Amino acid sequence: GAASAELSVAHPPGFAAFVTTRHALTRLPFADIAARIALGSVLMAALGAAAAVALCLRLGASRLAASTPPLALLASPVFGLHATTTEVYADLPLWMIGAVTMATQARRDPRALLGLAVLCGLALGHHAELRLFGLALAPAALWPWRRSARAWLGAALSVLAGALVVLHLPLAAARGPLRNWAD
Repeated sequence: GAASAELSVAHPPGFAAFVTTRHALTRLPFADIAARIALGSVLMAALGAAAAVALCLRLGASRLAASTPPLALLASPVFGLHATTTEVYADLPLWMIGAVTMATQARRDPRALLGLAVLCGLALGHHAELRLFGLALAPAALWPWRRSARAWLGAALSVLAGALVVLHLPLAAARGPLRNWAD
């Protein structure tokens, strides 16, 4: 929370993607800064639940079956806790469902492969679980493109582009903010 408000460095590993997305919410013209940053958790959790429905429908599930994952998430006390507090965990369902959606499309569409690669790069600046999740999905997404040097190069450059968010950490630490967990 405080790192997002000040655009500084949170505790290790820094959570650069989380800090920068939540910092954008501090610019909203209502409530106090803490409430605006907490709103980010609520929004990300709600978007994660909606993305679960969209993915299920895309994979051919009925509307009733597609409503099961978000209801399960909403019934979970842990999900509810993180959806209503300023924590990186509220974002994880949206990131993971987005990655699965892109991975399923990447078998046929190189743009989805590049989107997945950017998302994996951004995950380097978020939470360790996302990095492991990306490593698990990458082989399945890349396999159809195993003979395409162009696809591999595009994916590598896209990961690097997404990973640019990590540059926030040394740049923010160099500004010498009041609270800097990197010291």
